[in-house]
Amino acid sequence: MDVKNNVKNILIVDDDADMCDELKEALHQNNFAITLANTAAEAREELLKTEFDLAILDVYLPDSTGIELAKKIREDNSTTSILMITGYASLDSCLDAWDAGALKFIQKPLDPAKLKSAVNEALRIRDEEERRIRRERKLEKQGLTDFLTGLYNKRYFNDWLATEIRSAKRYGYSFSLAMADIDFFKSVNDVYGHISGDILLKSFAEFLKNHIRESDVLARYGGEEFLILLNRTNKNGSLAFAEHLRASVEANFFSARGKKLKLTVSIGVSSFPEDGLTAKNLMDASDWALDKAKIAGRNRVASAGGIAGQASERIGKDAPEPGADEMRGKLSDIVKRANKTVLESVRAFAREVDMRDHYYDGHLDEIAATAGMIGDKLSLSDREIDNIRIAAALRDLGKVSLPDHILDKRGKLTKSEEDLMKMHPLMGADIVNFIPRFKDIAPLILFHHEMFNGQGYCNGLKGKEIPVGARVVAVADAYHALISDRPYRKAYTREEAIHIVKKDSGKRFDPQVVGAMVETLRSEGSTDEKRAGN
Repeated sequence: MDVKNNVKNILIVDDDADMCDELKEALHQNNFAITLANTAAEAREELLKTEFDLAILDVYLPDSTGIELAKKIREDNSTTSILMITGYASLDSCLDAWDAGALKFIQKPLDPAKLKSAVNEALRIRDEEERRIRRERKLEKQGLTDFLTGLYNKRYFNDWLATEIRSAKRYGYSFSLAMADIDFFKSVNDVYGHISGDILLKSFAEFLKNHIRESDVLARYGGEEFLILLNRTNKNGSLAFAEHLRASVEANFFSARGKKLKLTVSIGVSSFPEDGLTAKNLMDASDWALDKAKIAGRNRVASAGGIAGQASERIGKDAPEPGADEMRGKLSDIVKRANKTVLESVRAFAREVDMRDHYYDGHLDEIAATAGMIGDKLSLSDREIDNIRIAAALRDLGKVSLPDHILDKRGKLTKSEEDLMKMHPLMGADIVNFIPRFKDIAPLILFHHEMFNGQGYCNGLKGKEIPVGARVVAVADAYHALISDRPYRKAYTREEAIHIVKKDSGKRFDPQVVGAMVETLRSEGSTDEKRAGN
């Protein structure tokens, strides 16, 4: 539906009267009925009188916050689209806004073209949401389908499974039951909000529909769990299917509100008749197999008889009871393997960004190594040093969200291009915050362009307000920028680069960190010299 065909009610809430007028002027169209409010209290009064298609909220209001107001709006009308406006956006405020249901932030000062684009997009999403709800409520009344995904629901699947068992017993054929669970899906809701989570569940459901046969039965069993009845498929066939599905999910990008995300899935498989002769037996067997896949590290397939593929150890009731130390050792190994897999995947994306950046072009590992050596010289803990190395490697991950024409531009950026470029730490922190293991790494990425004197971005932190890991990454990043060729100059030598960094000690950089870097480079030798000598 084209939003221009209908009058849309828009609520603008900002304590700055001039900003309200600027927004109203920018959106002055015949099909927009605009209501202005300067406080949250005024906005609530207007919400009682009118059902709004879109609300544009300032983050900070004199009597509340735009985030709290957004929560209230979503409670009263779940289809109202919400945009937030702010002069700056911290990671926490972004996460809180997304969780409250906001679609995106609009930065001040306003860009009228971007504002109109965001408004039209938000209104289209609102129209699509209304159509979806009407359609899915109609299907829900029939008692066969899941409200969100449109797949068969748990009740229907249980009835179908009972019927399939009776038929299989009568005609003597095999079939299998696969239970799939999206790994760490709670993190998606925590970081991107439940609206994005719902969009991803719908996208994942469509992905599953495209990977099964017409004779198979697919249902949403609850939350992020899905069931697939694989018609006339034996144990070996079901394991082959499940492994192919697992790998396909891992290789795919799923989109939600302009973001491309990676998901993984754990799958438990049971088969009739060997794993059970009743619906309850088969469901319990698939659920038990799914638990095995999760215990073994997730992102893998397990059957009621054993784990397929990456894990060969049998984990079951008939396994010997390990001692506490042995169990802790096994769990530690599982966590390490899982963390390594996640890190390698994210580093692959970081390397793509690094190769697109003509300033560094392949120096990702060298920057990480230098940052790690500085952390060691500062006598930081092994955990802190590990986080610093990862953050240094992933520091520019947010640039994956930037347009190619900005990353590929050899000359000076325009003001608007520079403002967009300065958002990459926030975008990068947003990406890695999705991964539970990287919760402590996100702040190091977010703040690695802050300056010791408070003149950096995105939050204007200064001195020891900046996490030590971010201060280390900033120095390592700057040093390797200096020893890299730029379009307008050749790379500096190691000593020249050290001299330049030292000049900014106490201004851009923490003097203690600079001192540790100088001592490290002069005692260990710079990474670029080591490479040249090999």
